Amino acid sequence: MMDLFRYFSLVFSYPTEDTLQELGEISRTADFSGPLCEGELKSMSLEDMQAEYTRLFISAFPRLLCPPYESYYREGVVYGNASVEVRELY
Repeated sequence: MMDLFRYFSLVFSYPTEDTLQELGEISRTADFSGPLCEGELKSMSLEDMQAEYTRLFISAFPRLLCPPYESYYREGVVYGNASVEVRELY
């Protein structure tokens, strides 16, 4: 189960050579497969992945396309009550 959590943590992290290597290692040793081991992302360059990550999660003008914060979707704010609930769960 920890491999699955680590896998998704890496999938939603800024792509680097190290994160891609670790994703590959987890995919080879764990009993699941994911988008980086079988899907279209394998054919993307690291630079393209980084550009897409930045566009989705960091800076798309005029507004962020995919804010990576649950509280944004549940409450319309960043670091709201949902963030406190998740912190307490962890």
